[in-house]
Amino acid sequence: MATLLQEGESYRVHLGSWERLGALRGDLVIPRSSVVDIRMVPDVVAEIRGIRAPGYGLPGHAAVGTWRGRGFKDFVAVSWRQRRGVVITLSGQEFDRVVLSSGPVVEVAQRMAPAV
Repeated sequence: MATLLQEGESYRVHLGSWERLGALRGDLVIPRSSVVDIRMVPDVVAEIRGIRAPGYGLPGHAAVGTWRGRGFKDFVAVSWRQRRGVVITLSGQEFDRVVLSSGPVVEVAQRMAPAV
């Protein structure tokens, strides 16, 4: 799944080849100043909201791409195998939230949290 990297004053959500194809986009760069909140969640699948547009979503497998609803737009990169994850709330960016799963993502997010 996606990896979260710290690069100076920003964070990069790095997508693998299949994730780029499913999400119909490249990596996501998040300026540190736009991070409002970071929450570690035990079941990241429960954080997916709205409808997929565009992206890949197969219940029981994975969800990658943009999820939209009335008044919000989230970026999701979630695997059903890795239920633990992180929800990053943003301000002034293309997405309102970034929802990610997998162990290494959680470790980087834990380092991000004191900066918020």
